[in-house]
Amino acid sequence: MAGLAPRPWRNGAGTTRLVHAQATWQLSVAELGEEAEFSLFAGHDRAFTLLDGEGAKLESADHAPLPCHPLVPALFPGERIVRYKPAGGPARAFNVITLRGVVRAEVRVASLAGACRVSSHTAAIFCVRGQITIGADILQAGDTALLSRTCEGDVRGDGLAIFTSLHLAVQGSDESFDPR
Repeated sequence: MAGLAPRPWRNGAGTTRLVHAQATWQLSVAELGEEAEFSLFAGHDRAFTLLDGEGAKLESADHAPLPCHPLVPALFPGERIVRYKPAGGPARAFNVITLRGVVRAEVRVASLAGACRVSSHTAAIFCVRGQITIGADILQAGDTALLSRTCEGDVRGDGLAIFTSLHLAVQGSDESFDPR
């Protein structure tokens, strides 16, 4: 992630490092300091996962506050006006933003101690901490691997990872697609 330049949020209230983007989805890591309003992404769904820090609340005028704990994905629509209120200190968050009605994402956090099986639906693996091996690729903390639809197999390591699966959002379809 060190090679990814920080860039301002759409609304200028924070910074993010874009990991990967296509027309229908994107992955990024936001750097969060003080209280801030998130940028709007109308027509998109968001999965927000704190990577570190002491936790936070996502507040919205017309919805109950959404508690955010480190390494627990929080889901909300991109057009909702959301204010980030940290419990204390700076934090980072892994974000998945998908175009509603076209792509849907599943985000899960898993601790690895050895090997686990990766399905063909897994589009990206972000290494939160430790080291993870995917085939010949070795991920360190902050690294992301994009997987092709034909990639199915073992992930090995001693670390913590965020697995992002992307699916076509066609009703009744469980088909994944190649993220590259």
